[in-house]
Amino acid sequence: MKKKLNRGWVKNATIVFLLVALLLTLFSNTIMNFSLPEVVTEQPRSGSIVNAIRGTANVETMGTYSVEVEHPRQILEVYVREGQEVSQGDPLFLLEEGEHELSAQLAELELNYQRMLIELGNSDFAMQNEGIRQAREDLQRAQNERAGLGNAEITETTAQLRADEADAAVAVANSRLAQLELELSYLDTFDSRSAYIGQLVIAYEQALANFLQNVGVAFDDYTGPPNQWSQAVDSAQTALEAGAAQARVTLTTESNAAAATLSSAEVAQTTAQNTLNRIQRINLADDAVRMAQRELNAALISLSSEQQSDNILHQQQLLELQALEGQIEDLEERIARQGGDTDGGDVTITAQYDGILLGLTAVAGQTAQPDIPLARIEVSGLGYTAELSVETRQATQVRPGAQVDVRSAGWFTDLSGHVAGIRVDPDDSANRRIITVEVTGDVTIGEQVELGIHLSQAMYDTIVPRSALGQDATGYHVYILHARDSPLGTRYTAVRVDVTVEAEDETHVAVRGDLERNVNVIIRSSDVLSDRQAVRLATD
Repeated sequence: MKKKLNRGWVKNATIVFLLVALLLTLFSNTIMNFSLPEVVTEQPRSGSIVNAIRGTANVETMGTYSVEVEHPRQILEVYVREGQEVSQGDPLFLLEEGEHELSAQLAELELNYQRMLIELGNSDFAMQNEGIRQAREDLQRAQNERAGLGNAEITETTAQLRADEADAAVAVANSRLAQLELELSYLDTFDSRSAYIGQLVIAYEQALANFLQNVGVAFDDYTGPPNQWSQAVDSAQTALEAGAAQARVTLTTESNAAAATLSSAEVAQTTAQNTLNRIQRINLADDAVRMAQRELNAALISLSSEQQSDNILHQQQLLELQALEGQIEDLEERIARQGGDTDGGDVTITAQYDGILLGLTAVAGQTAQPDIPLARIEVSGLGYTAELSVETRQATQVRPGAQVDVRSAGWFTDLSGHVAGIRVDPDDSANRRIITVEVTGDVTIGEQVELGIHLSQAMYDTIVPRSALGQDATGYHVYILHARDSPLGTRYTAVRVDVTVEAEDETHVAVRGDLERNVNVIIRSSDVLSDRQAVRLATD
């Protein structure tokens, strides 16, 4: 009796184990799909699209001027606020009129120096005088070129060090991104060299080899009932695909981060190189000024020495001139070391025209810098405009004078407009343009209006929803759904297809690319997609 009881228990346990294994095998595909992005698809259609540029913009006046300073000055008081209406002559800001405490001394020394040079240069020697004139012109030209370059904030050695560090950072970021892209290619091809799924690939290939060795036929050709060898292949395949899907998510995240790091490093590299180039130009310009000054000094001193070599007064002038040179150099060094002490009267900046004050950046206690407006005044009574930033591709289809639909949120407003001009967008000069629309009607400064610029209406072969269109650094693209049969059921993959946008409206875009009419384009996804990424279809 005891032996029969033990055999029955073993039999029941074996049956339960086999049932559990069978259920796991049958539902493994469903379980794996839960981790995949869910997508909704739609087939492209043909039809017409009214191609138009639409957007919102704020109304501004056609007349505007910026309030700026010529030299750095501290802001003592700000008398106005953003959006305030001002009249001509109204006080806007109180600035401290700053001048370096040693600047007057330096100016006086330089004036005395120039006077002594003129006295030394007075002669009837035509050839020597012509040489002096040309030397003065060369010096003035060198000084003008140097003044246009501004000041060097850091030394050339520091700038070179920063440029070298930026180059090294770009090289490291490039190397890291290349490693991640190589690893993604290993995932896509199930390559055993992958650091993430290499062992899973080897295990799957070994399972196929064991199946062939023990069953006698290739796994894809086998039609018999499941056995331990086919189950081993299925398990290895499931583990391989799951590992690849998990690794792809990790690698995609790391690859995006590496690409962002590379982009930041390249921006820093460009900035560092531009700074180095500017400082090198400043140093060369300083050398040119010094050389021109020396040549002028040499010409004047040589001429004077030839004419008055035996004149004691002349010798004294030469000594005084040399002494002045030393004093000027010492004073310039002191000013450079002290850097920016101020002494002078205060200055009140007033409004030059009637209008609305906008773009206020001035803050009491801060220093106003040249070429950085403290504010701008929208001059009243000169008409109104609205500006819309668009892609260069769209701007090329717009012509000055084109009619523009203008709508306002206000009731009973009769507005119209036309394109007044097109210019480069300073925030993205390579990819965008600003369209200026002259607005006619009852509007106010700062009011938001909707603009519509109709371009064309035409028939197109391939039209998809706007939600299907993506854009990155390489251009526009869509994802299509690719299906393939496997032993575990139908598997779906999102495949990227690069396209060119031909026309667009609020809801659809017409595209041109390697798309067939009967393909399924992904129009919505529960997660960000990448090329060749496994996905699952939405069930509703």
